[in-house]
Parts: sequence; C-alpha cells; structure tokens
Amino acid sequence: MAESGRAINSSQTEIHRRPSIISSNTPKPDLNIDENNQAESSEAPLISNNNENDDDDLKKSIHSTTKKFITPTIIQLIFCILGWYVFSLTISLYNKWMFDKSKLNLPFPILITSFHQLLLSILSFITIKLKPSIRPNQPIPSSSTYEEIEENQQQNQNENQKFDWKFYLVHILPCAMASSGDIGSGNMSFRFISLTTYTMVKSSSIAFVLLFGVLFKLEKFSLNLLGIVLLMSFGVMLMVDNDKGQTSDSDSGSNHFYLGFGLVLMSSCMSGLRWVFTQLLLHKNQQQKGKKNPIVTIYQLSPSMFLVLFLIGLGIEGMSNFINASIWSERGILKTLILLLFPGFLVFFMTIFEFAILQRAQVITLSIAGILKELLTILVSSIIFKDRLTFINFIGLLITLFDIFWYNYYRYLERIRKEEEETRERNRIELENV
Repeated sequence: MAESGRAINSSQTEIHRRPSIISSNTPKPDLNIDENNQAESSEAPLISNNNENDDDDLKKSIHSTTKKFITPTIIQLIFCILGWYVFSLTISLYNKWMFDKSKLNLPFPILITSFHQLLLSILSFITIKLKPSIRPNQPIPSSSTYEEIEENQQQNQNENQKFDWKFYLVHILPCAMASSGDIGSGNMSFRFISLTTYTMVKSSSIAFVLLFGVLFKLEKFSLNLLGIVLLMSFGVMLMVDNDKGQTSDSDSGSNHFYLGFGLVLMSSCMSGLRWVFTQLLLHKNQQQKGKKNPIVTIYQLSPSMFLVLFLIGLGIEGMSNFINASIWSERGILKTLILLLFPGFLVFFMTIFEFAILQRAQVITLSIAGILKELLTILVSSIIFKDRLTFINFIGLLITLFDIFWYNYYRYLERIRKEEEETRERNRIELENV
C-alpha cells in the first residue's frame, strides 16, 4: 500500500511537473514582433482612411467653392450679358449694313430712326400695361387698408391724367432732343465711315459726359477729370489717323470721311448731354416716387424723340423721297417694313437686358462689359466688313481703352466715397436722435 501510494504521488508529481517542463522547453512566441505587426496592420487602414478623408474634404471644398461662385444669380448675369452683347452687336452691324452706300444703301437714316422710336413707344406702352408694377407713381404701402389702396390708385390715375407741361418742357423735351441728336447723327455717320471708326470715336462720349457733368454741377472738377478728358482726346486723334482711305465707300474721298467723323463726334457730344439730362430725369422720377426703370424712361422719351426726328427727317430727307424709294418695289411692302422696323425690336430687347444686368450687378460690371463689347464690335467688324487698323490706330485704341478703365475706376471710387459719406451722415443723425 505504501509503495502504491508513493507510486501515485510520484505519478501526480510527474504530471504536475510536465507543464513546467513543457513551458520551459517550448520556445516563447515573439510578442514584440506580433505587437509590431499588429500595430502596423492597425495603422495602415487608419492612414488610408485619413488620405481618403483628406481627398473627400478637398473635393467637398472645391464643390462648395464652385457652388458659391456659380450661383443662379451669376448664371442669370452671364446670360443677360450675352444677350446684351448679341442685341447690341446685331444693332451695330445691321445699321451699318442698312445705311452703308455699298450695302443696302437706304439714304433715310433720320426718318427710319424716327420710326424706330415710334415702335419703341408702342412696345414700352404695351409693357407698362402688361406689368403695372413698373408704372410711375405706383408704390403703395403694404400695410395699407383696402380703402387706402383704392384711394391711392384713384389719386395716381388722376395724376397720370394730368399732363405736367413744366415737367415735360424742363426734363422730357431736352432729354429727347439730345437723344435724337445722338442716335440720328450716329446712324447718319454709317454712310461715310467704317463701323470700327464709329465704335472708336463713339467711345469718346465719356469725355463729353464728364464735361457736361461739370457744367451742370453733377460732377466736381478735378485733375483726374481733366486727365481723363485730355487722354481720351489724344486717343481719338490717333484712332482716326490715316483712316480716310478705309471707309466703306472708297471713292468718297476725305471730305466724306470728315463729314462722317464730324457726325459721330456730334453723336458723342449729344450722348454726353443726353446722359446729363437722363440723370436729371431719373432723379426727378425718384423724387416723384417713380421707378428707376429704363422702360419707363423709354416710355417718357420715345414719343418726343419720334416727333423731333420725324420733323428733322422731313426737312433733310423728304417724305416723298422716302415713299418713292426703289426698295418698296424691289423687296415688297411687307418685307421692307420688316427690314426698317427690325432694329427697333433689337433696341427694346437690348434695353431690357441692360436693365437686367443692373438689377443683378453693379454699374462697374456693366462698364467693364461695355469695354469688352466695343472690342468685340471692332473684331467682328474687321471680319465681316474687312475694316483695318493701322499701327497708329491700334495705339490710339489701347490709349482709349486705358482711359475707359481709368474712367470706370474713378467712377467706382466716387461711388464708394459717396456711400461712405451717406453712411457717416446717417450714423450722425441716428446718434443725435438717441
């Protein structure tokens, strides 16, 4: 029994000793290697995830920036500028083709322009009737009662039925006469000079804008204004140098060229005067709680412009000559009417697009777009009508474009200064009322 007990104890002891023997003889796994492998394997997906997150953040940032820049307003603005370009460029090309002696050769630019104004008055009248919100003297407070709204509408109707002769003679008629001189002289010049020369000389209108602005005390005289005017004059002199032989009618001679140059220069002068009268008219409309809207301005001016141009056309071109012109028999009455009135529709829609640009952007945007439009007009004219620029003309064009940029930058600074003065004045009044 004792021997068997010792045997059992020895066997149990041997059994208990085996794990320690096994554990001592069995090589231990390299935990450091496993830990490093586990660390590497765990860090790898983290790094890749971080790279993916960075890429996603970059894509989101680019998408967000693009989304902020390409807004519906920006898309609408681009569309309006393109529409303005199309209609404005088409008007210039069409008028040049219609009045040029070597093209359609219609010798009635003043009478035809008067019919355009008659069409504009009809279109603006229809637009105001279809959209009464742009009609002058229409704003009514939103908090008004039904009786107040009806009373205001009746009062506005009575005011509209009264014809203000003083307002017409002081504001409407001078603006209409200046506008008639601008458009009529410009269209007459197409018979004697190229579209490129017309575009370059017409850009000098900003010099007349500043000059008449100072005379009518809408502008304050400064050295900047004087520099802009002088530089513009020098640029125009270079632009028209040696252009006598590049007119559309090559045998018209220098006399016809200088006649056309004088007409477009008169058009630029009348354009500056028109700007002054238009500013006074818009200011008067604003005082009368009217809408600062070019459709309303067309509605107010076009009937008088039609009358002024029509009377001048009768005296210079003659109604009998217009009625007996060969185009009526060659192209037919309906087709001739379409050819004559088509530019009127172009002018109306160009005005709408121009107003749409001003509703969605600042004036400086329209000014810069106008500079690009003039360059585009010169480019297209050189392609279609084979107009050419000499080296001196090109230098003059560059000087004029620089002067236009200078003018627009001056306008921008003046607007900023005026807004700051108005803000300071408003803050001062608010502090005094506290």
